Amino acid sequence: MKYLYRWLYTSVFLLMLALPQWVGAQTLRPEQITRFDVVATINKDRRITVEETIEYDFGSQFRHGIYRYIPTGYDRNGGRYYLLLDLVSVTQDGNKAIYTKTKNPNETNLKIGEGDKTITGKHTYVIRYNVNRALNDFPDEDVVEWYWNVTGNGWNVPILSSSLTMRGPVEAGRFYLFYRCLWINTKSLFDNENR
Repeated sequence: MKYLYRWLYTSVFLLMLALPQWVGAQTLRPEQITRFDVVATINKDRRITVEETIEYDFGSQFRHGIYRYIPTGYDRNGGRYYLLLDLVSVTQDGNKAIYTKTKNPNETNLKIGEGDKTITGKHTYVIRYNVNRALNDFPDEDVVEWYWNVTGNGWNVPILSSSLTMRGPVEAGRFYLFYRCLWINTKSLFDNENR
């Protein structure tokens, strides 16, 4: 009986040593967007063709797909502007994706994925669309402005890398680029919430 208790205590002790390492190995990989690249072509007819390539890593999570909220309404210079968005195509990992589209004046919403199928790990989504009424003329300043929110604001996961490549008509004259970048340190935001 003495040996049984010794074996039991030793087994429990070894289990207590091994358990934290086993639990650590089982931690979930974070869900995140590893890459969000946009190519925007300004056409001669003032229509803008946009191609978004979103590399989404679901980590260890099982999901049906992604939601993409594309802003189509915004306030600028005391006025309200509304874009006309025409969806061309949506692919997932190079194949035509199943999606639903809904609209309201301020955004076009895409729900990409299948309701009866879950996925995990990294997947690449390519969304192509045309936008009209995205260029604003300011004749007093001899300026044409493109006011654009590249990634949108509807993501609940971090975006690790994003880029915008702009293309325009060859005969474009003087070109000015103004941009504003909003960066938020989410770590400090979460730290402040816990205090």
